[in-house]
Amino acid sequence: MDWSYTPFITLSLSISYPANGKFTPRQREIYEACNEIEKACFKFYAPGLTGQDVGKKAKEYLLSKGIDLSTDVYQKMMRYLNSGGVSHYVGMAVHDVGGSPRDTLRAGMVFALDILAVFPDEDLGVRVEDTVVITEAGCENLTPGLPREVDEIESLMRKKGIVQVLKKENIY
Repeated sequence: MDWSYTPFITLSLSISYPANGKFTPRQREIYEACNEIEKACFKFYAPGLTGQDVGKKAKEYLLSKGIDLSTDVYQKMMRYLNSGGVSHYVGMAVHDVGGSPRDTLRAGMVFALDILAVFPDEDLGVRVEDTVVITEAGCENLTPGLPREVDEIESLMRKKGIVQVLKKENIY
């Protein structure tokens, strides 16, 4: 896509990582479900479809993989799955004008694919969010690059970084 006509674009990106670097079994269950929904939605974004169309296709795909959508985790995210993960427009602002792209997806639309599960009784919430542009042929993830799979995230969290530096200096 030619971005030469755009002075700048704001991107929307949220990925939940465990603060201590290791997912608990419950955190893993919730995170993996959010991530699976996001990956399923990415498979089906295309001009001419609505978020609801994408949601239907994503559900069928997840079921074909043997995923049980009746679990408490998937039920908590059903609203996001039903909408195909389409959340809000992104452009000159993270939450750009125009509300949400609820109509037919068109090439050039930029929006947040936002999957969220919150369990207040467990003091636990997970979000997996990326910025998507609809292209003539499908879609493109404008915010790739961060580790997304649990093993990749835990591996990254074991590497020396700012937390280790702060701990060494007795700041953290």
